[in-house]
Amino acid sequence: MIRFGGIELAVGLQHIFTSRFDVRGETTPTGAHRDDGKEEVKVSMYKENITTKHFLDHIQGKLPALGLVPIRPGTNDCKWGCIDIDEYNFDHKKIIQDIKKLKLPLVVFRSKSGGAHIFLFASEWIPARMMRTKLKMIAKALGYQGSEIFPKQDEVEEYGSFLNIPYLDGENTVRYAHDEQGDAVEIQDLGLLYRRMVQTEDQINDLRVSVEKQKQIKKEEAFPDGPPCLNTLAKQGFTPGSRNEALYNIGVYAKKAFSEGEWQQKVSQYNQKYFDPPLGYQEEQATIKSVEKKDFKYKCKQQPIEAVCQASMCQFCKYGVGGNKYQLPEITNLIKICTDPVSYLVTVEGRQVKLTAEQWLKPAMFADAVYNQINKVIPRMPKREEWLSLVVAPLSEEGAIQEVKGIESFTPSYRLQRYLIDFITEFNTGKHIDDIGQGVCFTKKDKDGEAIETVIRAEDFLDYITRNGWRFSHAETSSLFVQLKPLFKKETRRVVRGRNINVIITKPIERAEYKTSEVDYDNSPF
Repeated sequence: MIRFGGIELAVGLQHIFTSRFDVRGETTPTGAHRDDGKEEVKVSMYKENITTKHFLDHIQGKLPALGLVPIRPGTNDCKWGCIDIDEYNFDHKKIIQDIKKLKLPLVVFRSKSGGAHIFLFASEWIPARMMRTKLKMIAKALGYQGSEIFPKQDEVEEYGSFLNIPYLDGENTVRYAHDEQGDAVEIQDLGLLYRRMVQTEDQINDLRVSVEKQKQIKKEEAFPDGPPCLNTLAKQGFTPGSRNEALYNIGVYAKKAFSEGEWQQKVSQYNQKYFDPPLGYQEEQATIKSVEKKDFKYKCKQQPIEAVCQASMCQFCKYGVGGNKYQLPEITNLIKICTDPVSYLVTVEGRQVKLTAEQWLKPAMFADAVYNQINKVIPRMPKREEWLSLVVAPLSEEGAIQEVKGIESFTPSYRLQRYLIDFITEFNTGKHIDDIGQGVCFTKKDKDGEAIETVIRAEDFLDYITRNGWRFSHAETSSLFVQLKPLFKKETRRVVRGRNINVIITKPIERAEYKTSEVDYDNSPF
């Protein structure tokens, strides 16, 4: 009998969700709430070795939930993939029946929000590109084309994207698997379900969904090629209090998708079909007249749209917010590397592209970086204002962007601080302030012999760091140097050898005396 919370369950979960085990993802609440009441979150990643204890903490309910990256860099392979269907009040039994009709070896889990995480498990490491290709095919067959797919990349050089794994808080979890009948699976029984469903690489490679099988699945998109938010709301149901704003946005879609005269009739049809009760005739006509104005556009920042907005996907929809008039490639999954300076990773059609802040914010430079790194030509880019609105802003929203904590020891500010400490301790030989003219430092002391401040010349320090491989410009170095608080105090003028010159005043740092360890020859290990 396996005990709940025991190490055996943690080891089992670790085996099932074998991943890249040198980074950890974390989703934490910010304390703020959106207009629809949903709590906003911050998404971060950390360089950290994942052990069985992480899984044990996870099933024992210790927050935050464990986030794992399925794809390994270099080999670009994975042992699991997932279709993330982010819909509230989702019918899990219906999707399981559809999966059975297609005879697919998938495991459906309930997500935290009530949606579905549909997993495909591999018994061996398989190419991430293969996993993503198969899951995209399956998502389309199930009627959820456009849903997020994990891994989110075919290839990664540094960081991938993480997914919070199920069974947080073990037997008390709301993130559990369903069996083939749609019943909840206890954590101690997950291994049995996994063994029934796990596939070899050859089996996954042979997965197909025939046209005949697809016809067995009843799929209907309320607003074809339209915004994902409207299609999500059509499935969930429009609440009575949201009908006016919802119909306006439906009108925007209809005007984009249908000809003059036809789109107005479509709005009336949608009102009758999707609203219960429908809006009255006068309200319906008033909404149509509002949309007839030249400046019509989706109201993405108002309810009920904002609560289910998927702007990063909407931009690529034919009748979405951007209309994809620029024929941009699929751009997803922004990762911010919190180094100095900041850098970014973004996924372009399944491949990661590394960017500076300037390359990310300027469309022409973005297009150049994409071509240089993955040989993808983007023939037409939007102007900067549209680029920021259509691409940068949606991917930068709280909860969408992932932040990776950089290693402080590699940052330019940390290196400059170490250079300064080393320079002062190595050349702190001046006996008088006039000695700094010889390229050394001078530490001033009070009458009791306590160090007060250290004085250096900027040109001597610049020569020192240049000899040691420092490659930043003088302007960049100056900007970094003044931030070295509390080491840096001020720049001032002092009389040195009869001349009034600029000097830098720092916190006193005196040479440390080190003693080497003594060898105990009587207890030599040799």
